[in-house]
Amino acid sequence: MAAEADLDSQGPAIKFVTTPASFFIVLSCLNIVAIIFFLLLKAAPAMNHPSADDDNSPRKKWIEIDSQILNALFCVTGFGLAPWRFRDLYYFIHAIHFKSVPAMQKLAAQNKGWFRPPAWATDDTAKSTSETFTGEKAPPTPLWKLGFTICIMVLNTFIQIALCYFMWGYSRFNRPGWSTSTFIALGCVTGLFAGLMSWWEGRWVKKIEGPGVEVVVAEVWALDNNE
Repeated sequence: MAAEADLDSQGPAIKFVTTPASFFIVLSCLNIVAIIFFLLLKAAPAMNHPSADDDNSPRKKWIEIDSQILNALFCVTGFGLAPWRFRDLYYFIHAIHFKSVPAMQKLAAQNKGWFRPPAWATDDTAKSTSETFTGEKAPPTPLWKLGFTICIMVLNTFIQIALCYFMWGYSRFNRPGWSTSTFIALGCVTGLFAGLMSWWEGRWVKKIEGPGVEVVVAEVWALDNNE
């Protein structure tokens, strides 16, 4: 209880960092900054001995360490979430090409923060849970935006496979110089684009519907039914 009280007394930044997902995000960002700092700016002269481009220089060794740590962090999401990413792709293909209502409803439930399904995928049973703060319902989200988000996250997994191939299949002495920076950048960009899409659409949904509302249905029993 005392530990929880101490945590609650800290600022929002401390609370953010102490969650597992946020810790991985912060660690990834710090490694990206470190790679840019050492690799692009060459901003640590003390590490450029005997030269900045020498394979045995501290700069080169720390670039390799940071790259391996960053690759491991990317593996957490790239491989850890791969089953759900391919599952969503399976649902999306069935929903688009076979007009599968259950598949579309599952995708809508998983992305309810920013995605609204088309009219053909809704039914009367969803009306009881469709109440919004403003009383208005956001229009259906274009399906290409859902497809873009799903496909780009699947692409992120394949990019991670390519990055692991170069990081683990080669040593720092014979690894192609373009491979690490290229696939790390692609991994960051694909994740960024997917996040931007869901954030942008969620912004419009919230603007129309207002903050999320949870409807709780309470059953009231008459006293004589308990007798």
